[in-house]
Amino acid sequence: MEKSLIDTELITHKESGWFDGKRYNVGHLFVWAKERFSVEDVDIDGLLDQISDLDVGSNSLDNVDSDKPILLGHTNHIIDGRHRLYKAVVEKRSTIKAIRLPNDLPSETEL
Repeated sequence: MEKSLIDTELITHKESGWFDGKRYNVGHLFVWAKERFSVEDVDIDGLLDQISDLDVGSNSLDNVDSDKPILLGHTNHIIDGRHRLYKAVVEKRSTIKAIRLPNDLPSETEL
């Protein structure tokens, strides 16, 4: 299967994050998750406490794609997408697209 432009960009994405004590390249994790799990609509109200400390300038939201799903851990922890959630709040949405990850993620080298 040929990778789309967005997948190619994500695979070369350098940002990393921690989840369940394991470090992941967020781009790799997103591509892996997108190929295996469905996108669902998640109620924003249950996620708001995770953006309360986010420092976002209004012009920094211009390049945020709030239609791209966020990544949620099995405990509803945002792994990737806090800025997208913040923009969805600014846009007065009640839900956001999300991919929910299972509790038994493979290691980064297995993605």
